[in-house]
Amino acid sequence: MIKSIFRISFSLLIVLVSTVAFGHAGTGEIIFAGNKAISSSELRQSLKLDDSLDSLSIITNLSSEIAGVYQSLGYWNCLSKIKLSTDSIGERVISIAIREGETFTYNKIKFDGLRYVPAALLFSQTGSIDGRTASLITLNSYIDNLLEFFAEYGYPFATITAREFNIDSENQEVALTLFVNEGPIVEIDTVIVLGNRVTSDNVIRREIQLPPGSTFKQHRLNSSVARINRLGYITVSDPPQLYFRGEPRQGVLVFQIAENKTSHIDGILGYVPSTGSGKEYLTGMMEIVLDNIMGTGRKAQIYYESTNPKSKELKFAYTEPYLLGTPLDWTLRFDQVDRDSTFIRVSAQMDFRYRLGPGTDLNLSLIAERITPGQSGFAPEERYTGYSTSVGVVGEYFDYPDNPRKGYAFDVSARYIKRIYPTTFNYVPLDPEINRTAGEVRSFIALGLSRNSILFFLGGVAGITGGNQYLPVSERYNIGGRRSVRGYLEGRHYGAIVSFIRSEYRILSGRDGRIFLFSDNGYYYFRDRDGRQADDVLSGFGFGAASKTRLGIVSAEFAWGRGDSFGEGKFHFGIENRF
Repeated sequence: MIKSIFRISFSLLIVLVSTVAFGHAGTGEIIFAGNKAISSSELRQSLKLDDSLDSLSIITNLSSEIAGVYQSLGYWNCLSKIKLSTDSIGERVISIAIREGETFTYNKIKFDGLRYVPAALLFSQTGSIDGRTASLITLNSYIDNLLEFFAEYGYPFATITAREFNIDSENQEVALTLFVNEGPIVEIDTVIVLGNRVTSDNVIRREIQLPPGSTFKQHRLNSSVARINRLGYITVSDPPQLYFRGEPRQGVLVFQIAENKTSHIDGILGYVPSTGSGKEYLTGMMEIVLDNIMGTGRKAQIYYESTNPKSKELKFAYTEPYLLGTPLDWTLRFDQVDRDSTFIRVSAQMDFRYRLGPGTDLNLSLIAERITPGQSGFAPEERYTGYSTSVGVVGEYFDYPDNPRKGYAFDVSARYIKRIYPTTFNYVPLDPEINRTAGEVRSFIALGLSRNSILFFLGGVAGITGGNQYLPVSERYNIGGRRSVRGYLEGRHYGAIVSFIRSEYRILSGRDGRIFLFSDNGYYYFRDRDGRQADDVLSGFGFGAASKTRLGIVSAEFAWGRGDSFGEGKFHFGIENRF
């Protein structure tokens, strides 16, 4: 020990003398040698070094600071030697020779200070870091897991401090003790909601999973934040705060709310140039949505779309949330579709959505519809009255639903369908009643590549079967257009089985803006009246942009389908205005 102290003191004396001798030398460079686990640039950044070390204290503390950097990565026997010199023109050169050594592992981690929670329970629920690299990252991650465990069991004010580090250089192991101060167990006494000027307190409180009288649990707090944010018209602007009132066990939970614009208008205008004998024409869509009527959470929607001069669609919907005070939403819908003047579909639908969790819903739909001939008429076997029942599960786990940076979503459903075909003076149906089954799956994935760029994927598969093999056009799935494969017009391709995948490379500019490149691919299959199989593959590509302006969010896309020339591309323009 005396020799070690003498050696350290002698080294410091050399550094001190050298520093005085070179105190008036010009600034030069810092040279690292022997470092393999950490690059020289990373060392400079971690040590906050530049090429003008004029401070004596900085130079004399370099060895201990270098050791600290390496210890944070698990190198507990790192040594460094500092040498000062001057180059040929009199500028200072600082040479740092490093011997990194080997990485150590944690062993014999112990707890101290526990009063209510047994150490065995901690180890069983959070595991141990024994045998793992003795780095600061490993230790901090383990402490974070322990704090999450305590918060989940009602101790949100628990603190953990690492003490008594014992270094075993022979076995390259680090033992330590974690001192735990559990703090009081917290029961929610009061929930305070701030910042909501329009939205009713009750609308927000029914999404909070920690009512007065409940024991604090972290996952319930996280679930509450997610449920509030999913409403869309309000968000939790700051992390909820937990305070004491009176006795330490009485917790006051505060939610700071920011209200978003509760209504919006979406509009899209498209231009389709003339092709051959076909004339040019405009397409368009208009949607009016009220998301939070008078602060009650009720919602209404009106939607109109014209994809070509002979195809129109009108929709109306109204949603009553939390029917009879239960987590059940009730929605009534009315749709009318005029498809290429061949048929008109009128339908009424009643939806029920039950909240299973913060991001997952169970859906039930009851639908009645009637198909009648349009102006140009269609085959009599395509006239029917139908009833269907659909059950599905929907999940959404995006960070920002309108312009996600990361996350995923899914939509899975199954339907039972009954079709009743009437007898007319010139047609007697072979099967007056047909029963079918259908299934649909859609998934969305956002993968962050960097802070401002992501890959976004949307895929879907749908199929319908049952009854006779021929499926009328009015019962098939549409594929092609802005909802599936861009570069094609909607209402041109239908299949009994369809699938598609959309891929986008997005560069994000804020929460409401992006530019992107996309490539879409799809497939559809059906049988014609003669029983012959027909199928085809669709593919499209293009580019688009969306940006927030004074008028609202302006979006534009340009897409080409397979075989299209440049002039045959489809252009879409849209404005989303919030007020």
